[in-house]
Order: sequence, then C-alpha cells, then structure tokens
Amino acid sequence: MSKIYSFTNLMAAATVLFATTACSEEYEYTPADANLKGAQVYYDESLPKEIKLTSGTESFDIQLSRFNTEGEVTVYLTATQSEEPIYNVPATATFADGNATTTFTVTVNPDDLVFDDMRTISISIDKDNSTPYASGTYTFSVGVPAPWTAWCNNAADFEAEGGMVDWPLGEEGTGDYTFGAMLNGSDTDRKVEFRQNKLTGECQFRILDLATDFYPNFTELVMDAYWMNSKKMYALRIPMVETGYINQGEPIYFSDRLSLAEAFSGENIDWNNADKYKPEMVSTYNPETGLFSFNEVWYLTAAGSGWKGNETLQMHGFYIPDYSVSAVYKGLYTSADGKLAAVGMATLGKDVTDARALVMPQGMEVADIVRDMIAEQPSEELPWVAITESGTFSASFDPQVMETEKLQILIISVVNGEAMAIAKAPFTYYSEANPWVSLGTGLFTDDIMLTSYFNMDAPTYEVEIMEHKDHPGLYRVMNPYTQEVYPLGDALVNEVGAQMAPDGSYLEVNAEDPNAVFIELQSLQCTIDEADGEIGFCTYPVYVINAGQLDFETAKSSGFFGKQVDGVIQFPRFRGPEDKFTFQGLAFGGDNAWYVGTTAGVKIVLPEAVTEEQSRSIAKARQTNSALRRKNHVPFQANTLRTRPAMTKMTPRFFNK
Repeated sequence: MSKIYSFTNLMAAATVLFATTACSEEYEYTPADANLKGAQVYYDESLPKEIKLTSGTESFDIQLSRFNTEGEVTVYLTATQSEEPIYNVPATATFADGNATTTFTVTVNPDDLVFDDMRTISISIDKDNSTPYASGTYTFSVGVPAPWTAWCNNAADFEAEGGMVDWPLGEEGTGDYTFGAMLNGSDTDRKVEFRQNKLTGECQFRILDLATDFYPNFTELVMDAYWMNSKKMYALRIPMVETGYINQGEPIYFSDRLSLAEAFSGENIDWNNADKYKPEMVSTYNPETGLFSFNEVWYLTAAGSGWKGNETLQMHGFYIPDYSVSAVYKGLYTSADGKLAAVGMATLGKDVTDARALVMPQGMEVADIVRDMIAEQPSEELPWVAITESGTFSASFDPQVMETEKLQILIISVVNGEAMAIAKAPFTYYSEANPWVSLGTGLFTDDIMLTSYFNMDAPTYEVEIMEHKDHPGLYRVMNPYTQEVYPLGDALVNEVGAQMAPDGSYLEVNAEDPNAVFIELQSLQCTIDEADGEIGFCTYPVYVINAGQLDFETAKSSGFFGKQVDGVIQFPRFRGPEDKFTFQGLAFGGDNAWYVGTTAGVKIVLPEAVTEEQSRSIAKARQTNSALRRKNHVPFQANTLRTRPAMTKMTPRFFNK
C-alpha cells in the first residue's frame, strides 16, 4: 500500500463546524454527607439508549441502582412517552435490604408492536430517593426494528436470508479502494457486504477494513443505498464517520457533499430521487461495473478545514467497460464554403460507439452543454459532430458566437443517454486582427527536450503550425511541449515530475529565406530537471553569429542554416568535440548548456507536405508507451557563455539579415 498526503487539496469548509465532547464519569457516594437523605437511587450510565424488541415480546426489564443499601426501599416511578402510551411502566420499584440493584418490568401488548415504530420513553425517580451524583431519569427509545437480512458477502447467503433484489456485488465480494482526497494511493482486497430490510426494501452497503496508519478509526463504512432506476445504479448516502487522527492531533471526519449539506445546512435531500442532482455531487454504486464512485467526499477537521476529492472502490470479478475519451487540438480548417472548424485527434476507449464533439468557450459550465448534446440533434445553435472511431475529426464553430478567443473542443462518450466520460482540448483562436494564421496540422520531430534527458528516440508527432501573414515563412509550431500534445507528456509529468508548457506556447521558426532557416533562442516553457529550470533552445548559427564568430552571410554561405524544401524544414549537423557525435543546436538551462539535435535531428513537416501514410503511422505511434530511461547531457564546450542571447518566452528576432 502506498499513500502520501495530498495537502494541495486543502480547502475551507466554512459552513461545516463540529463540536465534539468526551466524558468519562465515575460516581462517588459519600455517606458522611449529612445533607444526603434517602436511598440515593439512580440509573447507571451504561444502560442502552435504544432497546430493540422482537415480534411477540410482552415485557422487558430495566435496572435501578442505589448508593445507600440499607433497608428495604420502595421508590416511585413517573413515565412519559412520546406518543399514545402502549408500554406499561409500574408505579414503583423495590430494593431488598442490602441490595445495590433491582429491576422493574415494563409490559406491552404484542399486538400493539409495529415494525420500525420506535418510541421514546423517559422514566424518573421520585426526588426523595434520588441523588445529585447520578441521573434520576432514564430516557431511551424502544420498539421492534424492521427485519434486516444478515450482512452478506455472496449471493447464496443473501438469497438464503430472503433478500428481495438482485445480488449486486459479484462473486468475490472484495474490491480495491483508491484514495484521492486527503491521501493518494490504494488499498487492495477490501471486503464489501450488502443487506436489505425485508419489510421496507431498504438496502445498505458496508465496506470493511478501511483503517490505515492515517485512518486508525476508519474500520467500516455503512451507507444507505437508494436505487435510481433511470441510471440503473444506487445512490449512496454516506454518514459522517470519524476516521482517526492526523499528526496535528485533530479528529478527521469523512462524508460526502450531499450528506454534509443535509446534516449542516438543513437541506432536504430527496434521496429517493437522487438522480435529479448533478452527477458529480452524487456518490453511486454501479452493479453492472462493480464500481463505487465516491464523488466529492470530504475529510474534515473539527475546525472546519479539510480535503475534498473523488475516491473509488472497484469490486473484483467485473468486466469494466472502457468508455474513456481523450482529445488533442490539432489546428484550424476552413471548408470550401468558408466555415471555420477546429481539427482534433480523438482517442476512444474500446467500448465507445457513440462519441460527440463540440467547440465551446473555455470556462463555460459544461454540465448544461453535455445534457443538450445528449438530448438534441446537431443544429446551427448546437453544431456537435459524431465520432465513431479514434482518429482525426473537425468540428465547425462561429467565432462571433463564441465571444472569446479562449476556446476548447469538448468530447463526450455516450451510453444509454448518459455521458460516461468527458475530455477537453483547449486552444486559442486568433481573430483576423491577429497576424498569425493557422496552416493546419503538420509534424514535428523533437530532438531537443526528450533526447537531452533520456536514452530514447526523438518522437515525431502532430502539431498545429501557424504562419505570420505579413512575413511568409515565419512559422510557429504550436503547443509542442504541452502535456496534452507531447507523446510522452503524461509519463513526464507523472513519472519524473516534469512541468510541461502551458496552452498557447510555441516554438518560432524563421524560414522567410528558405535557404537560411533558423530558430532563435527561446524558452520551451517546460522544465524536466529543477537544477536546469526552464529549457531554452537555439540552432547553432544563432549562437555563433551572436558570439561574433561569423556574420549572417558567411554563415549562410558556409551552410550553417537549415533549409525548407517541398514543405519540409531540416537543419544541418555540426561535428561535436573529437568528432564523437554531430549536433544541430544548443540547449540552455540554469548555468548549463548542452548539445541537442544529436540523434534523429529536429525536423518540421508543414501541413501541405504531410502524407496520409505519415498521419497513420504517427497516430499509431502516439498509442505506444515507452519507459523513460534517464541519461546525462552532452555538455557544450566553449570558452565562455557570456555571448549567450537573452531568452524570452515571446522571442524577438535579435539579429537581422
């Protein structure tokens, strides 16, 4: 089991305040107290607060205690009941001489007992025989609870107990719990049980063995379950449970958003119609997939601060459908009739047969849009497009309707009228006032970042390429190092803690002269190693010209620059120290500099030159996972780096032809 604190999710639950008290009382009787009279009778604090009877019960006994055991004593009893009395409480109770305890019997007509009719009774002792050291009144609830099946871990036991619904937990009765709020990590083989009230039909789930070093008191979680026929799954009502203590010594409580709203905000949650609430607020169990989804659960301190997140428990023995979707923005496309469309790459889970994509503003509420995409057919107002397989697609949009340049492609997978998964691919649409025009989707070979830090092949992948309308040949490779676009972006973030570039980042390439192509020093806006910080890159002629070693024309005539031929941009190779390798440019990070372009070489294929065969091979390569194998840089050997150009995120062209 592996878990770590996730304090980045620390949030204030200002409306949730708890007051906890603990008491441990020991009664002491001092006969020498001259002011005390009588038998000093009391009810012991260990008496149950709830007395559960069975059908056919005619009576039950209640114990009285006294401090002064001298003589036979009769005390008078007074009873009050919450409803019309059906329980007969005697008027007196008698202690035999020398006895510290006695009992009196409460009787009831069995015909008056009704399932789940729990009534409150208070029985008081006459003041002449009471004591100030303990309670003279006993208040409790009593009745016949509705009959539940035993807690069952398998279908055979549940059927033998008289269960009235289909067994929901599969054959194994165990599952794997995944934490995601206060802790990260998982627990395997957690035992899960189910029971049903044979009178009312109510159902409950119970998860056992949740206790950990951090949650020592989290021994079990009992949840009321409400069947949602529209969704074919149970809604779960999670009570507030004390899980234990963290190192600050504070108690931690566990519950979910709806249950907390009900308990502390006074909201009347309609649990029998829980499907009317937003899905992200309702914790559920799906008997088809065996998945418990604990949505927006909270771990709260008594002070009201806490951690929130989503957690799951996947039962063993279930087939788990893959309804996942992912999306990558690839660029813009204008059709023959002048309609603008965003081009994307969709990857659909193996069980997805109905996916839908739509362009919408970033920041807009997604829930209503998703509902409309499911309920309505495509229209000018809602121009979603159907996607039936993984690959490239386009979704048209009207920039004037969007009213913002910050847009996103929204993709959903739909099963039985419900959105099963959602993915977003953000992008920025530049209006006509912006000089940069999208050319579409091209290819980029990164022999800069990945091959600097890892013994791996330089990846080639699809990117959007833009061109400056006033400077033909001045290109921007869009978002080449974002987590969403980069082929190993997820692995770099999750395995080595890389900070990938933000949406809207780019690598600017100057090919205004196709025979003198260069990349000025600029930030890739990503960090692999904290010691290096943000990585900067330039092609080699940028360095030597800025260092005063060559002028532009000499560098050009000497073959230092790259070339653009038939829509393909490539750069020359230079010999490294002792001719041990060749390189194309330099990377900078912190106080370090190193050679890059030492393997496959940096290469850009403009959209006009991309073949269908290349697109297919790239799409296939994106689905291949590779293990990250670290290596050291090949350090740049120069007398000084004082001539290093200034690096900025918005790169100016710092030298002229």
